[in-house]
Amino acid sequence: MIGIAPGAPATKSFIVGSSGGALQEIVDARPLTAMRVNASGRVTGFLTSGQSQAFLTGPNGAGVETLSLPAGGGYIGSSGSALNAAAMVTGAAIRTGNTREAMVTGPNGVGMQTLGFGGPTFDQPCWDALGGYNSQGSRHQRRR
Repeated sequence: MIGIAPGAPATKSFIVGSSGGALQEIVDARPLTAMRVNASGRVTGFLTSGQSQAFLTGPNGAGVETLSLPAGGGYIGSSGSALNAAAMVTGAAIRTGNTREAMVTGPNGVGMQTLGFGGPTFDQPCWDALGGYNSQGSRHQRRR
């Protein structure tokens, strides 16, 4: 489970095991906001210093790593919204002008690619919009 504690001078994000226990802060030199955690405690979200940038941690929230932007240029930032057991991250890639496009990475947050939809106010987590990906990288179909 993750949580956010707003405060001055910055918001802090925490992780705690599924059976409880002590809160452990997700530490990085840059301010960050945690959005989702998977069963192994890997966390995604976005760094909030300067332009937003998606991140992924190792197990149990350790070691914040930023995710590379999609190939092709024109992208200035990103945000992670959700992840699966294989640490495939979904969220938004941000272009100049703050236009957001849905994105997904491969396993372990590698190889960000956009999915061809979005807009200036695209804030809904892409995980929900797409129905998610399973640990083998196949897309789950959402029932309507």
